[in-house]
Amino acid sequence: MSHGPVVAAIANRIAGSRQFLHAITTIVADTANNPSVLSISWGWSELQADAFLDPAGPPPGPWPFEWSQQAFDQMTRAFQDAANIGMTVFAASGDFGSDCGENDGHAHVMYPTTDPWVTSCGGTIITSLSPLAEDTWNDSYVDAIFFNGGVTGGGVSYLVGPQPWQGNASVPLSLNPDHHHGRGVPDIAGNASTFSGYVLWIYGKSTIVPVGGTSAVGPLYAALVALINATLTARVGYLNPMLYALGGTPVFRDINDGLTNSESWWDAAGDNVDGPSPGYVSGPGWDACTGWGSIDGTAHRTAAGSIANSTRSRSSNRADSSAR
Repeated sequence: MSHGPVVAAIANRIAGSRQFLHAITTIVADTANNPSVLSISWGWSELQADAFLDPAGPPPGPWPFEWSQQAFDQMTRAFQDAANIGMTVFAASGDFGSDCGENDGHAHVMYPTTDPWVTSCGGTIITSLSPLAEDTWNDSYVDAIFFNGGVTGGGVSYLVGPQPWQGNASVPLSLNPDHHHGRGVPDIAGNASTFSGYVLWIYGKSTIVPVGGTSAVGPLYAALVALINATLTARVGYLNPMLYALGGTPVFRDINDGLTNSESWWDAAGDNVDGPSPGYVSGPGWDACTGWGSIDGTAHRTAAGSIANSTRSRSSNRADSSAR
């Protein structure tokens, strides 16, 4: 594929943040394959070190992943390096709503989807194919049996401060009692519900039943960007400022249904339902459930082409001026 292949980094077996950092820096430094797009279908709650209790075993320590401030500082430099070489990076916003699997009644977000150099991908559910219509992904609204099923991740970051390119997004304060102000996620969204999901072929076999998750949204948009790169014979690169400059235009299908990304969960004994977590509301324009909405690929390719042509024109004019 022109201008480098897509790299899908699904890092669910990496043993710790150092190994995750090594994987990202290795991909960014890969001049042999020269990938133009990186898709990450994994995340861990910011500033959380969790462990499952084993009643028969010793007291557990934290799981290998804890996105501390130090770990974030190292990772964000790697993602900035990716942006500097024109690599587009997508990451899933998570499949457990604002709870992020913490089950503590607070609102959480995942990292690396909150990184400012990463485009965060939330989830929708397709409710109609003709005409195409989408709602916020929260399976509990589809079937009460799935009260703790898939829900789009989204909210306000504690690791990343407010971003200047989000100035037109009206990012809310955190729903937690401290009402923290930070980067809002997701930036965009795409089909993620198993009710409208993807039947995949893996190792020559069909999954038979549809699968979903925001883990599918990142690769979906990574493929779109790779095709746009090939069409433009150039890399669109770091997307976030462009996406927010295009916010509210026909490039996006706005998801405005009033649903939330709150989630409930079973208690420790598995007998009762706890929660829900505080949920952000899907409304007009940008919101912390679906970002600006899902992308119209053709409209985005046209907009990216116009921006690329404008950039080339300005560069040419500067070169002419320098020559004179």
